[in-house]
Amino acid sequence: MPTPTDDRSDLLIVIAGMRAALDDRDEFRGALKALIAPTRQEKGYVNCGLHRNVEDPDLLSLYENWDQVTT
Repeated sequence: MPTPTDDRSDLLIVIAGMRAALDDRDEFRGALKALIAPTRQEKGYVNCGLHRNVEDPDLLSLYENWDQVTT
């Protein structure tokens, strides 16, 4: 499956790994998912995604690709 960075080596890539507290896992994931819609409206946005680790459901990874825009 192609990704935006396949043809765009100039993109800024942001990757964040986070661990949810066991008793707050669903709330934490929901809060992160709620950030995706407003992020899509930001200048320079290309794409983003939130992933949960298959082996460790408390481990979440958020990635974003951005055009390197100047203000």
